[in-house]
Amino acid sequence: MNHPVLIVGGGLAGLLAARLLHKAGIGFLLLEARDRLGGRILSADASGQMSDDGFDLGPSWFWPGMQPAMGNIVDALGLPCFPQNSDGDVIFQRMSREAPQRYRGVRQEPQSMRLAGGTGAIVSALAAALPGECIRLGTRVARVALDGAAVEVGFVDATGVGQSVRAAHVLFALPPRLLEATVSFTPALDTATAGRWRGTPTWMAPHAKVFALYDRPFWRDAGLSGTAQSMVGPLVEIHDATTASGKAALFGFVGLSADEREAAGRDAIVAGAVRQLAGLFGPQAGTPRATLFKDWAADPLTATAKDRRTGGHPVPTDQPWVEGVWRDRISMAGSETSRAEPGYLAGALETSEHAVAAIVSGRTRSARPSRGRLKTGNRTMKSTYRAMQITTPGTLDLVERATPRPRAGEVLIEVEACGICGADVSDIEGADPSLQPPRVPGHEVVGRIVALGENVPSLWKLGQRVGIGRLGGHCNECVQCRQGQFHLCENQSLVGASCDGGYAEMMLARGTGLVSIPDELASEEAAPILCAGIATFNALRKSGAQPGDLIAILGIGGLGHMALQYARKMGFKVAAVGRGQDIAEDALKLGAHLYIDTEAEDAAARLKSMGGAKAIVTTVRNAEAASPLMHGLAPRGRLVLLGAGKDPLPLSAGHLVVGERSVLGSITGTPYENERTLDFSVLAGVRPQIETMPLEKAFEAYRKMKSSDVKFRMVLTMKEPIRAH
Repeated sequence: MNHPVLIVGGGLAGLLAARLLHKAGIGFLLLEARDRLGGRILSADASGQMSDDGFDLGPSWFWPGMQPAMGNIVDALGLPCFPQNSDGDVIFQRMSREAPQRYRGVRQEPQSMRLAGGTGAIVSALAAALPGECIRLGTRVARVALDGAAVEVGFVDATGVGQSVRAAHVLFALPPRLLEATVSFTPALDTATAGRWRGTPTWMAPHAKVFALYDRPFWRDAGLSGTAQSMVGPLVEIHDATTASGKAALFGFVGLSADEREAAGRDAIVAGAVRQLAGLFGPQAGTPRATLFKDWAADPLTATAKDRRTGGHPVPTDQPWVEGVWRDRISMAGSETSRAEPGYLAGALETSEHAVAAIVSGRTRSARPSRGRLKTGNRTMKSTYRAMQITTPGTLDLVERATPRPRAGEVLIEVEACGICGADVSDIEGADPSLQPPRVPGHEVVGRIVALGENVPSLWKLGQRVGIGRLGGHCNECVQCRQGQFHLCENQSLVGASCDGGYAEMMLARGTGLVSIPDELASEEAAPILCAGIATFNALRKSGAQPGDLIAILGIGGLGHMALQYARKMGFKVAAVGRGQDIAEDALKLGAHLYIDTEAEDAAARLKSMGGAKAIVTTVRNAEAASPLMHGLAPRGRLVLLGAGKDPLPLSAGHLVVGERSVLGSITGTPYENERTLDFSVLAGVRPQIETMPLEKAFEAYRKMKSSDVKFRMVLTMKEPIRAH
């Protein structure tokens, strides 16, 4: 059966989306994996069963003045609400051997509000207005696939039978991390989307609550608000959970991690919590009529294994939640994806309203003639392109992908050349567990713009030859960007790692990361300069050395062979430091005035005998090789680190202090600095020494680079090598 919109997830966001679509006259089907609606909203009675006058095992509070979306829907549904009790003193428990301390309470501003009957009241009200045949409970979605103009969604129904439905659009009202972990996509999600979903904390997932139910709120008689903070535990934050109808309760958040809670067990945690409440609020608190316990980390329809290990609260962002071939076929509407209130009830409403508005406006636009927002000139775009994809860590497979459309601020590049860098090893081998395949590596990319998204700066034109390096483009919004330090942008993607790179015939790129390529450079020559070139060029510029000063370059490989050339052209006295004599002749030809073989002599002593190096630029990851060279630095000399290894760097504090020496880490640089590097390379005649191989042999080329069987850089070409104009 085909549906205009399929909603996956029957929590607050999914139910509001269904309500809005229903009001707009757009058909929908809502699939919910649980046997109930509400998602993380769960109001339960003393036995733990759902109730229309229950205690909130999930979220409870909202703030109408600060969260108008929540206030508006509560008003629209005619739901009564009441203030969270804060009248009375608060208790602070610092240590187990000290008596709890009592402080005068402060009135909450703004006032926290709760719904009469529990937060489940909003679930019931939204569901009551929806056609029952459009909601299916107990259906777990397992796979999603593009099928022509439709999206096919496979699920297992409440009886355990596999089924599938088709829809024009799918709205996922789920936590992004849960979606990425439990649903397979065909074609696979792009790297940026999958990584972002996986890296987003799930609201409520790390938490557990304990409720103690009583016949009456006796603590109020003692002038207590029911609020307490504890550094002892097991409860670390406690509040009055008495309902609008007068059912008395205290609840608290458990301060143990998910693993610690699992090891301790429910009974021990609840017993410890009751003892703690008795110690804080008096003996009456030690005899509740019932207790409730909800561990959201143990709920497989809320939390993933990653949620058990990492907490945190989702943060608002304007970055797209879906990129690549799926961007126009699916939407995200979980609270975590809210641009204003992620991780709150209001966030679920805000993101749901935004997603439905986009669906409605998209249907309206599709009925109108195209306004041509995507600029492609007179060119006919291919529907697919080839890419070398990391399917499993350590391997590259040639795949066919659907050609993506650039979003606002992006361009689509037809790749002409892409360098293979040593940093690709960690991307391909899966050294960072947060960057899961499939993804396309490569961050030394040169090609031509074949499509422009909206709001791309006017300096970028169709057909223009551009490049992009490791840094995928700054956001212009974070603190570092506002200080003009664009290369340190906090929201910058890493090309080939957190977003797809250039081992492909096509790639998307942010306009803020683009670099103009001089006509004098061939594409396969320019590509390595975008990483190895700028890294070494900027390191030398930051070194503090002046023309005529002694500079040492440690490591004569892909980075080092560029550093030697730049250092010589900048007017430094250049010492190349390597291991063995097999590289000595090459080092001298590349610009070194002398070569120091660490297998034959003490490099630091040799540099010291020459008066000491004003700067030493290390291009290797091996900290053991870099550390001894510190003794070859001249007073006020600087060790500049380019090799991004993870091993600690042992240093003598006395040697640094006495000679006022320093250590500096240096990454690549901004697009403007990259263009300066390219221009200098043209003017000074600096060129990388390269070998080229076609795209389809990328895995072979990568293995050659990894085994050091290439001198000095390997470059993939998409066609025959492209000559300079």
